[in-house]
Amino acid sequence: MCLHSSYNCQMETETITYELILETVRSWPKADQLRLVIEILEMVEAEITAKPTAKNTLDQAYGLLRKHSDEPAPTDEEVEQWLEEERWKKYGR
Repeated sequence: MCLHSSYNCQMETETITYELILETVRSWPKADQLRLVIEILEMVEAEITAKPTAKNTLDQAYGLLRKHSDEPAPTDEEVEQWLEEERWKKYGR
């Protein structure tokens, strides 16, 4: 795999190592080295900004379990009645 298209790369059959990459890049003109740095930074920035932020699901689960009011939890019958009322609103039955 050639690292820079405008140079004759002989690494096609060699194992590419970090040191080999550095040696190759050091042989490039400074403008090309800088362009490579910019491209790498843009690539990394795109990967970082594309990832959604991780949510702490454990804290969210605990939040759901915490008591938010002094009212008792609804009974199974109350929940079933609410569901039935919503079905009537949605489906008319």
